[in-house]
Amino acid sequence: FDLLVEYDGELPFWDKSSPEAIKEVFNMSKGSFKRAIGHLYKKKIINIKRCIVEMKGLIIVGSAKVGSHTNALAKYLVGQFDTHDLDVDIYDLAERPLNQLDFSGTTPSIDEIKTNIKDFQEKVMAADFLVLGTPNYHGSYSGILKNALDHINMDYVKMKPVGLIGNSGGIVSSEPLSHLRVIVRSLLGIAVPTQIATHDSDY
Repeated sequence: FDLLVEYDGELPFWDKSSPEAIKEVFNMSKGSFKRAIGHLYKKKIINIKRCIVEMKGLIIVGSAKVGSHTNALAKYLVGQFDTHDLDVDIYDLAERPLNQLDFSGTTPSIDEIKTNIKDFQEKVMAADFLVLGTPNYHGSYSGILKNALDHINMDYVKMKPVGLIGNSGGIVSSEPLSHLRVIVRSLLGIAVPTQIATHDSDY
């Protein structure tokens, strides 16, 4: 708001401005900038002209299978979000795997994996909200999803809404989603009360 005053009441930045430009001027990430604009707009402190600042979401698919039912559910949700003008990406961990978290540096990692990790972290940080998707593996969420979440910390999730979706091949169970709620709370995220649990027969 102080910068808005300095710019004579009109900021030459919007949701298509580069993250680098926003960082240089506002000293914050693009995601934080968009949340700040949204907060001021909701309080009717500012008007938004000539552009629409969209919320950006990220759905993390934690199935180990390419073309999984969890991925299909994620794509269905993207279609639903589109009707509300929300910009939502899917990060499928089966298609773009991450290395096992290893602070000692003893686990070999090819350049592609290193790029995946950097891209994953940047997408999570930039997202205004998250959706965690998992298959039901032995009554809980998948190991690769846990590993992915180990690559981030509270700074990536704090105060962000987090939706939970899951699919079961056997008996339909919401237990994996209940377990994920604990993880979301530990990362200081806000787990959305409504969740989606599906079965293979739903597809």
